[in-house]
Amino acid sequence: MNQKRDIEPGKIGEILMSAGIISEPQLKEALDLQGRDGGKLGTALLKTGAIDENVLGAFLAMQRGTDAIDLSQHDIPTQVLGLVSTANAYRFGAIPVSRAGEVLTVVLVDPEDREALATLEREAGLKVRALIAPQTSIYTALKRLYPTGNGSASGAFADAATRRRLLDQITQARRILDEIERELSAS
Repeated sequence: MNQKRDIEPGKIGEILMSAGIISEPQLKEALDLQGRDGGKLGTALLKTGAIDENVLGAFLAMQRGTDAIDLSQHDIPTQVLGLVSTANAYRFGAIPVSRAGEVLTVVLVDPEDREALATLEREAGLKVRALIAPQTSIYTALKRLYPTGNGSASGAFADAATRRRLLDQITQARRILDEIERELSAS
């Protein structure tokens, strides 16, 4: 199901409204929720019940010119899950779903994240093909497929403030690691 960009890139709320999937009041309610809680508009639309995950996944895939997957309908072999560490799965919102030869298919919160793609390719030693799924679906699957034992990582996504704090810490750690790598390369 290799989709081309059937819809122009743009704001997902406007796209869904122009397609007649949501109404203006539903968009306003979701935007208000997003303003209060933070996070992505798609997640707010799910929380308000304006759309379901399959609709969101399909529209995000069309918007980004990639394929979508319903993780609840997909059995993932343990050996495929083992190709991505728990740390990278949570770091990038990434779930490997299948392997065909030298290609690992991975569902990502952001399938255009070059750093995630490069890191996952290095870790697995395979070329990575990225798919998309709604963020809530990915985090639910992460908790199920990559249990942490103490619940800390899975519970970390419970509220927007914690997510933002974790993302800031990860971004800061990435910068530090990049700086160390540049210093090592220069010496």
